[in-house]
Amino acid sequence: MKRLLLLLLLVGFAFAEGDGSGNDPPPAIDLGPLLGAIGSLPGQIVTAFFTYTNKGLGEAEQTISDNAFKFMFSNPDPNWFCVPYGAVMGVLEGLFVLVLMALALFSILRSGDVEGRLETRKWMENMFIMVLVLSFSFQIFTMMLDFNAYLSSSIASKSMTSIFKFQTTGDASILTFVMLLGGVTLGFLTYLTLLLRYLFIPIMMMLFPIAVFLYFIPPTQKWGSVFLKLVLVFIFMTTADALVLLGFSALFGTNDPNLADTFVRSVGLMFALMSFGLVNLALILLAVLGVASQTIHLAGIGGLMLLKGLV
Repeated sequence: MKRLLLLLLLVGFAFAEGDGSGNDPPPAIDLGPLLGAIGSLPGQIVTAFFTYTNKGLGEAEQTISDNAFKFMFSNPDPNWFCVPYGAVMGVLEGLFVLVLMALALFSILRSGDVEGRLETRKWMENMFIMVLVLSFSFQIFTMMLDFNAYLSSSIASKSMTSIFKFQTTGDASILTFVMLLGGVTLGFLTYLTLLLRYLFIPIMMMLFPIAVFLYFIPPTQKWGSVFLKLVLVFIFMTTADALVLLGFSALFGTNDPNLADTFVRSVGLMFALMSFGLVNLALILLAVLGVASQTIHLAGIGGLMLLKGLV
């Protein structure tokens, strides 16, 4: 057995010695392609990052603009809010009875005074008009919403919003990234203001009869006027937006050589998209400032009366 193992070892050694390939040096490895791939890897990562980021920003910008302009041409249905509207009207009916009782007492106390009788007559005329307007306040508010929708759709159309599209397919440039990021940011301002207007329409619906009630009572007429302006601003805000959309659609739809450059056109579209939000913010601020001004005026009068009482 031992002799057989020894014989096998000798034969294997002989074959190993006879094979010259075992003594050849190993082939050299070419590291050039690998080093080139590693060197180009950061650039490829940056390119892929901007490609997918720009694609995502382009889709986000298109989604934001589509949703924003969707709110420009739509209104919530007033019939959805009949129950809370009825509750507001019920409160106003109770207040109306109190005002009539106070007016009756006033007419009794000032019946012998010509000025008192004239004042009572003025109040009675206001009460009559108030009852008439409040009786149809729901229909009046609905009519104003429908009229605003008619104006908006007559002035502009959804097809005009197609100008707010950025061509970004396969573009990985930093400039495109900046343009799209600005478009998303500024478009979000427009989206927020139009969404705010849509959400506040039911609130304006509840405020409208209150504003009418306050307007036809002489001591609170200024408050009623301020609240009526606020309601009208929120209702007809999209009509102003439709005018802005019509203007920009006409401008960017022409072959203006000054807007032919991609960079100039992109910057122009960014500011055009932002202008809707700025117009809406300006209208809202004007209406809110009217309420604030009336509040400050009332506080000033109250302070003067308190000061006179102390003196």
